[in-house]
Amino acid sequence: MNRIKRFLRLFHNLNPDGKHIFGQTGEEYIRMNLIRSGYNVFSNRILKHPKNNSVYIESDVIVYAGDCIFCIEIKRLKGKIFLSENGIIQERNERFERRYRGYRAKRIKSPMAQSELFTRTLKRRLIKKDSRFRGIRFVPVAAFSEEADISSIHSIEKGIVYFSELSDFIKNRAGIKGNFKWVLEALSSLKGFDKIINKNKFIILGFIENENFKCQDAGGTISIPYAAIERIEIKRGGLFSEYDEVKIIKKNGEIENLCCVDGYILINVFKSKQKHFIRNLEEIIVQSY
Repeated sequence: MNRIKRFLRLFHNLNPDGKHIFGQTGEEYIRMNLIRSGYNVFSNRILKHPKNNSVYIESDVIVYAGDCIFCIEIKRLKGKIFLSENGIIQERNERFERRYRGYRAKRIKSPMAQSELFTRTLKRRLIKKDSRFRGIRFVPVAAFSEEADISSIHSIEKGIVYFSELSDFIKNRAGIKGNFKWVLEALSSLKGFDKIINKNKFIILGFIENENFKCQDAGGTISIPYAAIERIEIKRGGLFSEYDEVKIIKKNGEIENLCCVDGYILINVFKSKQKHFIRNLEEIIVQSY
C-alpha cells in the first residue's frame, strides 16, 4: 500500500498558475541576458516594508555595474500601457470585468513606483550598515516586454524601458569603477524568497514554513535546520521506489547525501500554503533564513 501511495504522489504536483508562469518567463529571460552580459545579478531579493515590518517588498532583479546598483522591476504584459489620473492603466483586447473610459482595461500597480520604493529602502539600509554606500548610485528601473505598448510612458531618462533597451541602459548609466568586494558581499547577504523547482521545471517562490528539513531514512528521522542549508538537490527514485536521493548543500560548504522516504515541504506562496512532496521536486533553494 505504501508503494502505491508513493506512486500516486507523483501526480500530486502543484504548478504555478498561467499568469505567474507568463511573468516568470520574462524575469528569467532578463536575468539570463544580464548574466551573459557579464553583470553581477541578484534575483528576487526582499526587504521589509519601511512602514510595515509584517510586509515585504521585492526587486525582481538587482544589478551591480560600475558605481551603480540598479533595482529592476520586470513586467511582461500585453496591450497598451498608459498613465491616467487613476494610475497606470493596462488596455487589453481580452475581456475585463471593468472598463476605463470605454476601453476594456484595468488599473495596475506602477512598476516604477514599486522599483523606487525598493530602491529608497535598499539605499537607506545599506548606508546605515556601511557609509561607503553613499558613494554608490542607486537607480530604479521598470522594464517592459515588447509585447506591451508603453509609448505613452516610455522614458530612457526616467528608466522606463523595453527589455531590448535594458542592457544598453545599464551600460550607459554605470560608471567606470565597480566590482567592489564589499558591495558584492552586501548584496549577496540580502534575503530573498525561498525557491522550489518542481519536476516540470516550474519555479515556485514563497517562504518555507518549516524550521527544519525532515524526512525518514534507513536510520530513522533526519532533521536539519533550513537556516544551515543553502540548497537541496533531489533525484527521484523509481516509480515504486521507497527512497529518493537527496543532496543537501550547507552554507558552510558541507555536503550531506541522504536516501529519504516521505519527505515534504510546506511553503507559503502569496499567503496560500502549499505542500510539495520531495519526490516531485528537483531543487529547493533557501534564501529567507
